[in-house]
Amino acid sequence: MAANMIGKLKDVFRPESSYRAFFLSIVTFALGYGLYKGIIDNYLAEVAGMSEFDKGVSEFFREIPGLLRKMR
Repeated sequence: MAANMIGKLKDVFRPESSYRAFFLSIVTFALGYGLYKGIIDNYLAEVAGMSEFDKGVSEFFREIPGLLRKMR
């Protein structure tokens, strides 16, 4: 199945295009964000002792400057 998918990609994209670098960057970004999200959630829950509500409150206050900037 993977070979068939790669064959279809070769039909869709030109060989000289950098679609492989693009897909690699997407996979790398997704992997990095997944690791970050898991680590920060576990840290806040276990080390800092924050509940989901506490985390929501802290994220709310962190996002206020961006919200105010958008309203400007």
